[in-house]
Amino acid sequence: QQLIKNTLLTPERTFERKAKEMILAILLEKRYTKDQILEMYLNTVCFGGTSCGVQEASMAYFGKDVSKLDLAESSLLAGLPPAPSRYNPYINLEVSKERQKAVLIQMVEEKYISTEDAVAAYSENLDIKLPVNTVKYPHFVYYVTEYLEAKYGSELVNNGGLKIFTSLEPEIQDMAQEIVSAEVSKIANLKISNGASLITRNQSGEIVAMVGSKDYYAKDIDGYVNVTTSLRQPGSGIKPFNYSLALQNGMTAATIINDDKVVYRTSGSPPYIPRNYDGKFRGKVSVRRALANSLNIPSVKVLAKNGVQNFINYVREFGISTWTNDYYGLSLALGAGEVKMLEMNQAYSVFANDGEKININPILYILTSEGDVLEYNPCLESKEFLRGKRVIYKPGNCTSKIIESENAYIIKSILSDFKARAEAFGTNSVLNVAGTAVKTGTTNNLVDNWTFGFNKEYTVSAWVGNNDSSHMSYVASGITGASPIWAKIISNITRVDNKLDLSEVPENLTRVELCPLTYQRACDKCNGIYEYFIRGTEPKNKCDDDSIEKTRDKSENKKV
Repeated sequence: QQLIKNTLLTPERTFERKAKEMILAILLEKRYTKDQILEMYLNTVCFGGTSCGVQEASMAYFGKDVSKLDLAESSLLAGLPPAPSRYNPYINLEVSKERQKAVLIQMVEEKYISTEDAVAAYSENLDIKLPVNTVKYPHFVYYVTEYLEAKYGSELVNNGGLKIFTSLEPEIQDMAQEIVSAEVSKIANLKISNGASLITRNQSGEIVAMVGSKDYYAKDIDGYVNVTTSLRQPGSGIKPFNYSLALQNGMTAATIINDDKVVYRTSGSPPYIPRNYDGKFRGKVSVRRALANSLNIPSVKVLAKNGVQNFINYVREFGISTWTNDYYGLSLALGAGEVKMLEMNQAYSVFANDGEKININPILYILTSEGDVLEYNPCLESKEFLRGKRVIYKPGNCTSKIIESENAYIIKSILSDFKARAEAFGTNSVLNVAGTAVKTGTTNNLVDNWTFGFNKEYTVSAWVGNNDSSHMSYVASGITGASPIWAKIISNITRVDNKLDLSEVPENLTRVELCPLTYQRACDKCNGIYEYFIRGTEPKNKCDDDSIEKTRDKSENKKV
């Protein structure tokens, strides 16, 4: 039936086609032996990419004739046809090895090989040849293929005559790839061997560029692994979502948090004592100051108030699906849970879109072999391609409201506040790209270094590290690592017309002058600062002259 389906029939899913398939399969079995049918099947089935037929697959993956394959190589290939993209060793060798293990176990159960043979084959270090450079953007191409196979099945994708129009923009892709490769080369002395970046369009979710590594064909660093779809810890890159939940729960950008030593004790576990990146305590700090300068202790305290499970549920609404339980504990406030870059772009774009979630999508539209529209991105500004065509799949709503625009605005205003983050990053930080908002993240063990940010049109993520999760040397966020990659990429795609415009203030926000010492409403003696509040959360009391003098005295004594 598989042979008939692959060679004689269209892959459409109808009762008529299934009936034809069964009848032709019976006729085939009357004419040919099982071995002959198996031979024809193996010579026509797809093994991933452009490799159709076992001989072609053998040459592509191992550089040898199929008759020269050993048990380990044969069992790996045998596992590919059911889902060539999902099990493709170029995409994820661990997954393809798990599939190989399943094949070997079945061969033992069917008594074709011994347990010892299976163990030896599984343990063999396979010399998988990198593909000939026939695909221009392999990380993206394999990602799209896997995405479509999961949705429609490998038969339709590989043999259905589909015309697939994707969202990748070659000019931006080439620019981003060049920057990632060049910047990673500059910081090799920091024990950094790889980098990645992802660019998505906020209003449509289009994947504009996907740089999965500094070089897909760099075998020494497993360059074929797509970091944009891999699980990595985001470090402080997760903090804006923690504070966004706090805003939703009644805190404000001016809420004061004590940045001092705190010890969290859990029965059966060692005490958890969060520390700031510089080991210092700053005393009373506002939410704006804490988030802008990426202070760890206030973030952990905010998560303790928000609740770990509540936070997990909250980020899931933004599109982060990889946190499945609360075993991470309060370290989740510092990015201890693994995420995918794709999902982080999705999540950050919610802030850029004023609280609206628009799903990441690599597809513009797909045409069937008959010219009908199989699917399309409903968020595209122009849908000229629909004219005169039958639409098979009707997409749902383009957007869904995740947070209020006031919440998104306050987070944007903090992440774009050059002055507020100068304490940690300096006044001339590479992060200071006009018209953008940005957040860095570095894991405590120096395994992952990130920068996430956006302008009005694009969200850009950048990462540096090592695929094998080996430790980097010290990376100063905002000076080295992922930040220069992010800054150069977003500078190239930020224009006058797509800069963040914070002059467009949501109706339910109010701007209030505050005393910089008491964070009450400013009095006549104050050299006031301004902060945004969701109406109803702004401070009601005004500071007085006496409280100003007392606070100044305390501040001076503390400095002495």
